[in-house]
Amino acid sequence: LDTVKFTPIASDEELEDVLRKNKDDLTVVKFWKRGCMPCLAFGEMFKAAEKHYQETGKRVKFYAVDTKAPGCTELARYQLVDGTPTILTFRGYRQVGEEIKETSLAAFTAAIDARLA
Repeated sequence: LDTVKFTPIASDEELEDVLRKNKDDLTVVKFWKRGCMPCLAFGEMFKAAEKHYQETGKRVKFYAVDTKAPGCTELARYQLVDGTPTILTFRGYRQVGEEIKETSLAAFTAAIDARLA
């Protein structure tokens, strides 16, 4: 489990800070919850994508929101997250594209690359 951990976002304020700090980058946020088996499976692909973008030098930052953590339920609701895992992308304060639903690494990185274009 520790191998697929990401920088957590624990509140609306933290999300705003992350989006402001990374305003020139594509920010990828995974909404997940403990005990969600698809979330754990998706986590490995998410981690592989993070490593890929670090190695290529593309400006993509990865974060995670545990929707059941204190303070995060409202954040998930505000972002219209109604299931997990949910992957959203942002540039600055604006959401880029729809939810990413791809389940293979190649399709997932292709969806991110399309948002970088």
